[in-house]
Amino acid sequence: MLEQLAYQALAITATATAVWLAVGESAAPGGPVFALECVFVCGVAGGRAIEALKASSGVPLPPLLGMLVAGLLLRNVPGPRAAIGEAVDGGSSASIRTAALALIMARAGLGLDLQALKRLKWAAARLASAPCLAEAGFVMVASSRSWVFGLPGAWAALLGFVVAAVSPAVVVPSLLDLQKRGYGTKTGIPTLVVASAALDDVLALAGFGVSLSFAVKGAAKGGVLPEALWADALRAPLEIALGVAVALAGAGVLRVAERRELLRPDPTDRAAALVVVSLLATFSLKRAGFSGASALATLALAARAAAAWGGGAGAVGAVLGKLWNALAQPLLFALLGVAVDLGAVQGRTAGLAVALIAASGAVRVCATSLAVAGFGLSRPERLFVALAWLPKATVQAAVGAVALDAAESDGAEDRARVVLTVAVLAIVLTAPLGAVLIAVFGPRLLTHDGAADGAGNGEAKELVAVGDAPPEGV
Repeated sequence: MLEQLAYQALAITATATAVWLAVGESAAPGGPVFALECVFVCGVAGGRAIEALKASSGVPLPPLLGMLVAGLLLRNVPGPRAAIGEAVDGGSSASIRTAALALIMARAGLGLDLQALKRLKWAAARLASAPCLAEAGFVMVASSRSWVFGLPGAWAALLGFVVAAVSPAVVVPSLLDLQKRGYGTKTGIPTLVVASAALDDVLALAGFGVSLSFAVKGAAKGGVLPEALWADALRAPLEIALGVAVALAGAGVLRVAERRELLRPDPTDRAAALVVVSLLATFSLKRAGFSGASALATLALAARAAAAWGGGAGAVGAVLGKLWNALAQPLLFALLGVAVDLGAVQGRTAGLAVALIAASGAVRVCATSLAVAGFGLSRPERLFVALAWLPKATVQAAVGAVALDAAESDGAEDRARVVLTVAVLAIVLTAPLGAVLIAVFGPRLLTHDGAADGAGNGEAKELVAVGDAPPEGV
């Protein structure tokens, strides 16, 4: 064991030295490249620590929990904070997180069960919209009260949409792990949750953009211009349409490349091509100002590619899985942790924020359970979906400080700091908790595929057959 640790330490030191000699001062201690190297190594170490704890205790904790905690410590513990946490370049960190999220959404798209998604299309639409709007509405009403934050209407709505967004970065890997182990696949639950996560973020980001126009931009200009208001109001359907259009275009490129033998039908080549096209689509949409559409575009692109590749999609997914486990996952979650500055948390505001997040989480659980009612899911399965719909991290880390950057007055800055505090605490409280809940309760609440043919489980095969039409009242 000690020899292995010594060998790994030597390999890490040699690699860091080689990068320093090649890149220069930015890769020296205190530089941004060196900081990224440290974040990656600590993320890997955190994940392995959780795996060791899981093996010794038997508690099914997800490795991403250790990666997230490692990043939090690097950013908030004196010493590592100055040398590593604050040395990470914000732009590079955001780009790496975006690329890692694109990879996991591409991997998720390859594993989508399109037949199950077709049957559950109305459930997916409900799951993507009802919990998000219910939680955003609750936060908006509660935070506008004088005994909470006393925010004006636009600021309260902005805070509501920041809190309401679910995190694909936490939800998708956890659901893919359950899917790989055969839980919930007969009822299409992993597919339902993964597809809805991308749409949930589109809706939350669109609501955030509209609210920001009223709260900050409109206040600065003495009111929101009608054309700007219309543009923001149409943002959600526009982002969905753009995401689908970009996905179809990207899938067409892959199909033409393979037909003209520019792309070999080899899993590694296909995986590389899918990653390149996914990254191109993701960063193009982000540069154009449509970040919400990027996750949906990558998910749909990979699903279309999987349909064209047939049985070969599994091998492509295996290649992406190795890349995710070895590189992208430690970077994504460690960098998410590094993005959370607990120093931004303010005393009384923090206490109210914790209470608000707990109450809004309860509203979200109830709304989620009701959203998937009437689609043949059993009560345990509905409870699992509600628990899986709790984690927050990706959107909160991306937009938590946007309002503060845009604020142009002392009053606006104070309100923006409240938004930032709530966003930070939402990540800290719900991301680890949600990941643990999915890992612990997934095997307990979902039906395992291995028992699908046995007595008592035949009904599970027919549960999703009711999704071709919306239930009464929709």
